[in-house]
Amino acid sequence: MVQYFTTDEGALRNRELIEQVLGELAARDLGGVEYQVLMFDDGDGFMHVVAFDGTADPFGDCAAYHEFHRALAERLATPPVVRYAALIGSYHGRRPANPSIATTSIPAAKSAGWAASQSASAAAERPGTRSSSRAGPV
Repeated sequence: MVQYFTTDEGALRNRELIEQVLGELAARDLGGVEYQVLMFDDGDGFMHVVAFDGTADPFGDCAAYHEFHRALAERLATPPVVRYAALIGSYHGRRPANPSIATTSIPAAKSAGWAASQSASAAAERPGTRSSSRAGPV
């Protein structure tokens, strides 16, 4: 999991880039990966949660993922916090009809109360790699 906050000016661009990553992953449909991105109700906070089976790096050949990271440091208000976690279990009951985060605008997310330290360079490491800084994917 990676959590961070963008600047007010960087939030919209950050969200657009996230949507491009999600779109490219969906189009490629590599399987074996679950990737969810939540935007906090303030519209500037984001959390990325990724789990994959480890057989292939789902972000390695993802052009949108690399574009997301290209100017990430310029959009950040705080350094990303990277945490590793073990899944205890999950429940996938009622899923939204359209799981795209594009369905909720930032102002609508703020008004609805939609809720869904490492350096920026540490967060830019590819998933599946672990360094001494325990960095992970964003």
